[in-house]
Amino acid sequence: MDQHTGLDDHKRTTECEEKGRGELGQFSEEEVPCMSIRFSYAKGRKFEYKVRNFFEKKGFYVVRSAKSSFPDLIVIAPKDFFQGEAIFIECKNKEKIPANPIKLLTKEEYADALQLVSQYDKPFLLCYKEKRKIKAINIGGLGVFLLNELGL
Repeated sequence: MDQHTGLDDHKRTTECEEKGRGELGQFSEEEVPCMSIRFSYAKGRKFEYKVRNFFEKKGFYVVRSAKSSFPDLIVIAPKDFFQGEAIFIECKNKEKIPANPIKLLTKEEYADALQLVSQYDKPFLLCYKEKRKIKAINIGGLGVFLLNELGL
């Protein structure tokens, strides 16, 4: 369910597909936000794939959650790296990064991240893009040394 439109993902996608074919000027004002939501979702998904590929190249096993579920990725490190630890990852692809990137998360997402760390005793990373590079912030349970080893 999308928090902004109140539509479930399938219905929103179907409505966008029914409405949208052609030039932007052919759309009414009500239809443009629908296109914007779709573009935003595609942009976020593309960044999730970039983060996924980054971890896969380092030998991690990666599971991606579809349909904007939380967290976006769960990665499992190889045995020889961080002892096969599982890591929760949320990806944010925003134009403007606040001074404190944790503010990219909503209050609910931040609370959910802390709950996952506490409940499963597993680390949680917030990955974001800054100057075309993947950056990460440790929300909990992960030493800074690992971020340095990963090159994040």
